[in-house]
Parts: sequence; structure tokens; C-alpha cells
Amino acid sequence: MIIGWRRLAAVLVAGAALAGCEKKTPAVGTYDGGKAAGGNPALAAKFIADGEAALRSGDTEAAVRNFHHATDADPRSFSAWYRLQEALHIAGNDADCRQEFARRLAAAPEDPLWLTLNAVTDPGGREARLREAIKKAPEFAWAHFVLSETLVMLKRYDDAVVSADRALQLDPKNGVFRLRKADSLMWAGKLDDALAEADKAKEALPGDERVPIVRAQILMVLDRVDEAIAAMQEAGRLAPAAKGTQALLRDWRTKAASTALKEYDDAFKAGRLGSAADAAQKAAGYLDAILTDTPDDIFALRNLPQAETAAAAAHLQRAVDALRDGKEDDAAGFAERAKPWLEKAKGRKLDEGGRQFVAQGWMRLGLVDLSLGEKESGRGSAGAKDRFKAALEAFQSCLRIDPENKSAPGLAEEAKKAMEKK
Repeated sequence: MIIGWRRLAAVLVAGAALAGCEKKTPAVGTYDGGKAAGGNPALAAKFIADGEAALRSGDTEAAVRNFHHATDADPRSFSAWYRLQEALHIAGNDADCRQEFARRLAAAPEDPLWLTLNAVTDPGGREARLREAIKKAPEFAWAHFVLSETLVMLKRYDDAVVSADRALQLDPKNGVFRLRKADSLMWAGKLDDALAEADKAKEALPGDERVPIVRAQILMVLDRVDEAIAAMQEAGRLAPAAKGTQALLRDWRTKAASTALKEYDDAFKAGRLGSAADAAQKAAGYLDAILTDTPDDIFALRNLPQAETAAAAAHLQRAVDALRDGKEDDAAGFAERAKPWLEKAKGRKLDEGGRQFVAQGWMRLGLVDLSLGEKESGRGSAGAKDRFKAALEAFQSCLRIDPENKSAPGLAEEAKKAMEKK
């Protein structure tokens, strides 16, 4: 299992700017924070949606401005204030909301809304304040939601599930609450139930990047790495400006590539060459994806050509084994599979170790083609000349990558003379 990432992913879920619950119809009888006279929830919802769109595009300043407008439109909207503190956190200005929430709580120390929002920004005595808010307003669903988050932080995962359940009982259509339950279930180790809740949340929150983020977390714990990465890629498409998802995706791909390269080594040593080739190709895919997003990533730059050459090496070893067994057609097929991987590796930026590794791959391909050419020549086959030409080109590629190679010049000359005889 790939580990060391779940706390970061939880932060991404809590801090994402996504669809607000004001767009939903509140459950009947649910405490709504006590709307101020003249409050306009519909207008607040519009500003929240605009703020979320701004965050997705990376315009934090516009997001903060729209969330401020939302709090003006409906000063009792928990979601408006919650989104505002998220945006200010992203902007590195947590103090503004913390001070505002403290000021409002001082003016209304019994108010469940401000008890809950203060608990969001001030961790000191957080659970106690939330319990107090729930005591004063048992149907204030957001207090149960924040309490569930708090209990996860305190590693009381079963209790966190209970609090998330209570929030959902109060507002069954709230997709954010369902994601909170999915996250709590994941931490409690109830992974199948967690994934089911995340899938339900998708129905309530279409186009919301938090859904694939939570699904990705759960899938990673289940060790379904490819599915987890695909889910995180979906989150990145939905919110391309979210740097946190990009960083997490890079970390997962790096670890997945490292795992695949280890699988390659083990399979190659055990003679399971098909599995070795698959593992190397999988590693190359992860590393190539990293470079697509981050072209200067040092780890990927160093390891991608080696993964590509490793894929070729597995195919070439199968070609050598086939030649030994007299299966020339199979050998030719494996050589053809190897060549595209060497072509890819040849075009990469190579350090000294990488140059030698890739050069040896081309040398090995040249030797296979040379052997195939000799066998075809012995049978009088017209294809022998093409095979010698392929061998010559492979040795020349070896020399272009590693001009100091001592074996390639002689082998290139041998392939050239054999080709000229045909």
C-alpha cells in the first residue's frame, strides 16, 4: 500500500471550493443558523457559486470578494462564512476570519453559528465548543459536520462516523455531509461502505472535485492504485488550478512508479519476462505522466528513460531466449516490441548512468538483429539485408548515445559488411 498521503488528502477535501448546500432545499425542521431579517439565501448562493468558480480558475482574490458578498447577502449562512475562511486560508490570511469569528462570538457567546465557526478556525477547545453548539441547537447540521471533522483529527474514527451520520439525518440530500461520512468511514477502516457513500455523494454533487478526491483516497487505501490515480486526475480536470491535487497526484505516481520498477526487478530476476515488461511499461506510463504535468521533475527525468529501456530489456531477453530455442519469428516479434521503447529513451535527456543504460539497450537490440540476419542469410532469405541494416542502425544509435562504447564500432562494421554482401 502507498502510504503517507492521507492527511494531505484530507486537507484538500476540507479546503476545496465546491458546490454549496444553499443550492439544496434544507431538510424540514433543520436549524439553519437563524437567518437574519432581510437575509437573501438565493443571492448568497449565487455569490458562493461565483466564488467557487473563481477558486477553480485560481483567482483567489475574486473568490474572497464573492464570498464576502455572500456573507453580506445572508449573514447567517454557515456555508458563506465557511467558504470565506477556506479562501482566506488559501490566500494565507487565516487571521482575518479568526478575528471576525471571535468578535462575533464575543458579541453573541450563546450563538451556535459562531460557536461552530470559531471551532473551525481555532482548534483550542474545539470539541467542547461544538458540543456546546449542538446542545444549544441539536438540529444545526453543520455543527455535527464540523464535529465529525474534529473527531477524525482526534483519531476517534467511529465517533466521527456517528457525527457524520447525524448531520446526514438532519439533511439527507446534502452531498458534502455524505462525503464527510465517506471520509470518516475510510478512517474507521470500513472501506467498502466508504466507497459506497462517496459514490452516492456524486449524485448530489455533480462536477464537484471533492467527490473524486475522496474516492481517490479510499481507492488508494484499498491499494487500487490505478483507479485512485484516475480519480485524482478527474479532480484535477474539474479544478485545474488546485495545486494540492497536482502535488498529491505527483506523489502517488512517483510511489507507484517506484513500486512498478521494483516489480520489474523481481520479475526479471525470476525469469518472468512478460510480467517484467508489463511492470516496466507501467512505470514508464506513471513517469511520463509526471513529466507531462511537471517537465522539470528530477525523479521522472532520471527514471523514465531507465524504465523505457527496462521494458525493452525484458522484450529483448525474450528474443534471446526465443533464438536459443530456434523460434526466430518469436524473436523477431520481441525485437520489434523492444525498439519503440528504446526510441523513446533515446530522445530523453540522459545523465551519464542513463546514457550507458540506454546505449546497452541499443547494443542488445543490434545483437539480436545481427543474429536474426545471420540465420536468415543462412536460409537464403531476402529479408537478411533488412535485418543487417536494422542491426547497423541499432549499433549506430548506441554510438550516438555513448561515443566511447568500445564494442559498437566493430559490430557496426560487421553488420555493414554483411549488409553489403546481400
